[in-house]
Amino acid sequence: MKTFYRKELLLAPGPTPLHPEVLKAMISPMISHRTQSFQDLYKEIEEYLKELMHTKNQILLIPSSGTGGLQAAVKGCLSMGEKIVVASNGHFADLFSRLAASNGMNVVDVPFPWGQPVDPFVIAASVKEHKDAKALLLIQNETSTGVLSDIKTIVTEIRKVNKEILIFVDAVSSLGGTEFRLDEWGVDVVVSSSQKALMAPPGLCIMSLSDRAWAAAETVTCLDYYFDIKRIRKEANRHMTLTTPAVSIFFALRKSLEIIFNEGMKNCFGHNKALQEMIFELSQSTGVTPLGRLPYASPTVTALVVPEACDPEMIRNELYKKYSIVSGPGLGKIASKTFRIGHMGYVDRNDIQMFFNSLTEIISGPRARRPK
Repeated sequence: MKTFYRKELLLAPGPTPLHPEVLKAMISPMISHRTQSFQDLYKEIEEYLKELMHTKNQILLIPSSGTGGLQAAVKGCLSMGEKIVVASNGHFADLFSRLAASNGMNVVDVPFPWGQPVDPFVIAASVKEHKDAKALLLIQNETSTGVLSDIKTIVTEIRKVNKEILIFVDAVSSLGGTEFRLDEWGVDVVVSSSQKALMAPPGLCIMSLSDRAWAAAETVTCLDYYFDIKRIRKEANRHMTLTTPAVSIFFALRKSLEIIFNEGMKNCFGHNKALQEMIFELSQSTGVTPLGRLPYASPTVTALVVPEACDPEMIRNELYKKYSIVSGPGLGKIASKTFRIGHMGYVDRNDIQMFFNSLTEIISGPRARRPK
């Protein structure tokens, strides 16, 4: 029977639950994106994001998913045929590689075990081997495996062997959930999005480029209009978007950033970390095992390995059917043995406890078993 009393507990790796004040912000009276009011809104968001990223660089806000932003970055800073190195340790790193290849880049994949972070010394050795590589593509927080790579150390090692290579970082599921220091670390391009640790609705890509990346962009002829970062930058110079955005997302993102800064960045990061530690503790008595291990486990998303006799999709279906708990599927080559939960956005300890109470009941029952 359908009923409006059914309320979901959203523990997906994104989108994530929204704070009530963020939801309220979304019903603000509509404004035109070609007005001073919108410019003020854009500027306020930009200042928050600069502080969050620890950067003096300009922030681009693009009506798009994070994947669209990655495409814009690759097409905008690189020319067809140029060599790029991709540190591949999960599904989204592989997606980054496929995206680059589909745009005509000469891709060199450097594989790492799924469930492990990128080894700074191994990737630096690969960059040294491929001296003609124009760019290195990295994922800070691999959402498919729940693993956080040490971007600071990676960049340090890379710069010892190649001072000019462009370093791209996908921070889609990490920005707002853990530390990111764009200028200090020496990252050239960072791409994130609104719907994960930033606790806003999906639909807005966040990007920032170093001077070195902009210099590279000036040498590229982009054959795209919507994702032409030079056109996007021209509008961003006056705090506007190239095309019509979902203005309500801007209201929501401003409010979520206001909440994050009122709480304090370190406190928000600590909250995510505390939820991660709770998951590790409760998983010990449940029969599931986090794929990413400490100390490199993600503070925002965990991939749970289920017992061999269990089917992760059947577990997910039962969690939703019986308890209205929404989780994320496993991805890529670990899809058959994992499923994922997000612990970012408006999620608290009670949500995690409810998840494990429900999981304990389901995983011991017949409906979690693989068909014989």
